[in-house]
Parts: sequence; structure tokens; C-alpha cells
Amino acid sequence: MLLLKLNLLIASLLLMAFNTNPSQKQPRKAEFAVNQIQSLSTIDLQGTVWKYEDEDMVYDIVFGENGTLVSSHPHDITPENDAWSQDGETNTISFSYNNNFSVYEGTLVNESLIVGKAHNRSFSWEWKAYRVGFM
Repeated sequence: MLLLKLNLLIASLLLMAFNTNPSQKQPRKAEFAVNQIQSLSTIDLQGTVWKYEDEDMVYDIVFGENGTLVSSHPHDITPENDAWSQDGETNTISFSYNNNFSVYEGTLVNESLIVGKAHNRSFSWEWKAYRVGFM
């Protein structure tokens, strides 16, 4: 439900950004905003490299083949079971480290930005990731 609200918020923001002068072109602008959100669902993150940032850390993430996650996370002691997934319908990206000790969920805002929240047994925090390239 939260993700649906987030997607609707993004759509509203896009509509406001393109609706500076209401006119007969307004339906076309609304259609553009909806198409922009739908086009994000076709972006496949497999093989992409991202710079992760939160309040305390900065490191690299690679969304590898078959849901494998490769990172330079300094506290990742079990890299062999790190995983990621992508839900194209909601533009949601999820990944985890250390046998799901840390779990991250974010929304693909545009082709170069993911924004999300994460938690472990003790804390929760917000994060961003910026696309820096391809494998």
C-alpha cells in the first residue's frame, strides 16, 4: 500500500511539474507522466552498478545475474547469499545482506536513482543509490 501511495505521489509530482499553464494540452501532459512511470517498469537493473549512500556509509552495489548481489559493503560477512529482486509493476527494488540481517527496499525514481528504507534487528534508516554504470 505504501508503495502504491509513493507511485501515486511521484505521478502527482510529475503532473505538477508539467502543469505550469493549464490548457487543452493538459491530458497530453498527464499521459506523458503516466507513460514516464510505466517506462520505469521496463528498466532491467541486472548488470548495473550503483553507488549506495546513507547517513553512515557509501559503497558500491552490482545487481548481478539471477538475483545475485555483489557489493563493497564493509560489514558483509556472508556475500555468497546476498540477493536482490525487482518488481516491475511497482518499480520496487529489494536486496539483503548477511542472511537477511539487513533488508533494503526502495523505489526506482528514475533510471539513475533508487530511494528507499532499510532495517536490521536494531535500526532502520533511509538510503539512496545512484547508477554509475554497467558491468
